[in-house]
Amino acid sequence: MKTYTIILIINVAVIMLMPIFLLAQQPQANPFGNGSSDPDVPIDGGLSLLITTALGYGVKKLKEAKVNGNYPKRFK
Repeated sequence: MKTYTIILIINVAVIMLMPIFLLAQQPQANPFGNGSSDPDVPIDGGLSLLITTALGYGVKKLKEAKVNGNYPKRFK
């Protein structure tokens, strides 16, 4: 139970701090001067959120498999 509480606190802290890390930079002046002021779109925020969600889902499935006795032998 203590491990579960620690993991829960870490997850809540990460979720609360996530917006700070996902802020995009302000648009900068175009050094080439070709009239295009549209900055590139960062994809890091969504991609890291997708990877984190997939890892969490995988861990959940492995824990469920271990409880049900379907845990793969290579992970024992």
